Amino acid sequence: KDLNWQSATNFAEDGKRKSILQYFDGSLKERQSVTKDNASNTTIVGSTLYDKQGRPVINVLPSPTLDNLIHYTPLINRDINNPSVEYGRELYDGSPQVGDDCCMAAPGMASDTGAAKYYSPANSLKAIGKNQFIPDAQHFPFSQTQFSPDNTGRIMAQSGVELDFRLGTGHETKYYYGVPSQTDLDALFGTDAGDASHYQKNMVRDANGQYSISYVDMKGKTVATALAGESPAS
Repeated sequence: KDLNWQSATNFAEDGKRKSILQYFDGSLKERQSVTKDNASNTTIVGSTLYDKQGRPVINVLPSPTLDNLIHYTPLINRDINNPSVEYGRELYDGSPQVGDDCCMAAPGMASDTGAAKYYSPANSLKAIGKNQFIPDAQHFPFSQTQFSPDNTGRIMAQSGVELDFRLGTGHETKYYYGVPSQTDLDALFGTDAGDASHYQKNMVRDANGQYSISYVDMKGKTVATALAGESPAS
């Protein structure tokens, strides 16, 4: 009763229902979303963690629990280096390392609770039935977003889930923002395209190193797309 929360219940035929509770902090940013799996009669918890500017940086995978009551769960995500402490923003929003360009790769989560436990060999149900196919996140059951330091809110990089796809591994998704040269525009669209300063040239590099380029006009509409980079050896 002392938390900010919102409840929504959807009903269907034969008395079926789905209830979802969302818990918010003092600035009304969602911290946990809890629902119940009616098949196993246990709850599923998802979490969002924010940086010091209030931007959603860490998105933790939803994971089942062994609880059958929908409620807020404190300390569900914990620091791998200090399992008694909640996973806090000082772990991923501190002073960047030299050459990281404001990037601070988040450390792993302790596998004794929450999503890090469910997606790990520490899961007590791991050997039962289909649970044996649950992948091991290797203490990284979350994705991390790195924002550009120019106050535009644009994303610079985004990690995937699991150890090999965290920030700094070279397998994260990276975003680049720039303007095309006049020569590029004239070659693509002819001289009727107008001045190059009226366009943006954005680039996205996926986890496999493939670049996707998009040309965007002043209205934010994409006028052309292309791939870039070396051709695969195969």
